[in-house]
Amino acid sequence: MINVILISLDTVRADHLSCYGYGKRTTPNIDALAEDGTVFLQNYSTGVWTPPGHASMLTGLYVSEHGVYGTRRLAEGVPTIAEVLKRHGYRTAGFVNNSQVGALVGFDRGHDRFVEVWRGLENGSIIERAMSSLLRLTKGALGQKDMGAARTNREFTDWVGALDCKKPFYAFLHYAEPHNPLKPPQPFRSKHLKDVPSKNVDMTKIKKVANNPLICFIEDLGLTSEEVAYLVALYDGEIEYTDSKVGEVISFLKGKGLYDDTMIIITADHGEHFGEYGLWSHCSSLYREVLKIPLVIKFPGKITASKVVDGYTQLVDIFPTVMEIAGISGKEELKTSGTSLVPNGHNKYHEYVFAEWEGRVPSFIQDAARGSAKEADIERFKIQMAAIQDKRNKYVWKSNGIEELYNILNSREELRPIETAKAAADRLRNELMKRKGNLGDEGSNNRQKLDREVEKNLKDLGYL
Repeated sequence: MINVILISLDTVRADHLSCYGYGKRTTPNIDALAEDGTVFLQNYSTGVWTPPGHASMLTGLYVSEHGVYGTRRLAEGVPTIAEVLKRHGYRTAGFVNNSQVGALVGFDRGHDRFVEVWRGLENGSIIERAMSSLLRLTKGALGQKDMGAARTNREFTDWVGALDCKKPFYAFLHYAEPHNPLKPPQPFRSKHLKDVPSKNVDMTKIKKVANNPLICFIEDLGLTSEEVAYLVALYDGEIEYTDSKVGEVISFLKGKGLYDDTMIIITADHGEHFGEYGLWSHCSSLYREVLKIPLVIKFPGKITASKVVDGYTQLVDIFPTVMEIAGISGKEELKTSGTSLVPNGHNKYHEYVFAEWEGRVPSFIQDAARGSAKEADIERFKIQMAAIQDKRNKYVWKSNGIEELYNILNSREELRPIETAKAAADRLRNELMKRKGNLGDEGSNNRQKLDREVEKNLKDLGYL
């Protein structure tokens, strides 16, 4: 009997985890898990914001295949990990901290229990709700408030503790702390800020960008290198705090005697920009900073796996990996563009990485730029993009007729004239055109009307 836990770290780029070589020890618990499992060094997202990235994670399909982009939700005919596992006798639960990972986009399907933690207390009297609200305010004033990770762990452990141990379980845990607004709880905030020079730091600018980095596209803030370092320190604090919550889950599993027979997958939906190429947040970009994300898998039982894998993997590989571990592969036809990562001695990793941006103007930018001199600048966000890369080059197609070729061998992706590497550009272009779908069709699977709580959550996260 094999249990499965899928953990999504929202907005976490791979190069900020210590098990990926980051200079700061941000992820001691994930590092320890990696010692028992495999670190996939070349893992990439398929889409650079929350709904499309998570949809690929949960369905094994690329963005233009699953259709979750813009205002679209997951179509009924596209099965998720939870739906398939539930059909095969698994108990299933999901605990999420962002409305963009919930019922709004159809990701609640297939779960016996699904908690949108960001909504707060689900039930209870007016007094209980008031006390809960007061507790959140008090924790906020003391620098101890998080974005739901603590409650997520309580909900998860309570659910597992009440399960019938005769059936395997699947749990999806989504942590939102590394997503803006960046307000890491203590002592993680102080730990990562203590070595950051504060002489040239304007806290007014810091608060604006930490709350929503998209402000950098609207206002010319002129951030200094010290201010950028300050923001990165806040981000690292959020990552280490989230890692501590992952550690709690691992300790719980070990205490219950469930660790050995549970596959634990840790990944992210996309990364984040901190001024690279003049970009911030995670939109209108297919650069490495938003595409390269962590993937650490602790396989169950006595499965022998490599400590590291250097082959290309993507979010689409999680679905088939879970299906094989659960013994479902071959029992029913499951459409997937991914490949199973269960070690079998002849794994075939991807020859190419493929990713898409659908051309979407974030509401925050659209509203802030309306009537200002910046209004013309938002056209850049409407440009659809698709990228494909091999081990040396990345080719980017844009809907405005521009195509770009990058050398990706160095730490910074370097734009190069296509004429100097025409053979490589032609090959990548041909491969991309085989895969590129139409991201402009809104289709019939639009989201339902936003309720007041969802609208507030989207505003808090900077989507509206």
